[in-house]
Amino acid sequence: MDWFLSEFRDRPLSSAMLDRIRADLAAARDTGLKVIGRFLYNSGPEDAPDAPLARVLAHLDQLRPVLRENSDVLTLLEAGFVGNWGE
Repeated sequence: MDWFLSEFRDRPLSSAMLDRIRADLAAARDTGLKVIGRFLYNSGPEDAPDAPLARVLAHLDQLRPVLRENSDVLTLLEAGFVGNWGE
């Protein structure tokens, strides 16, 4: 499951975005699915901008409680946040 964060390259994640991630994970739980998650700021082209490191770290701080709350449905998170493939 991919979550695109392009609109948040220069600002904190909104409550609505965090709620959407929670809802996606709750829907997976309700249907008995497990999730491989990935967060990314762009889907190409290769030179599309990512968020600066400080913003990525701030987003990780925001995501931490959401991911912990839903660890039962997260099989893994792909390493990423950088590049159009989350690499």
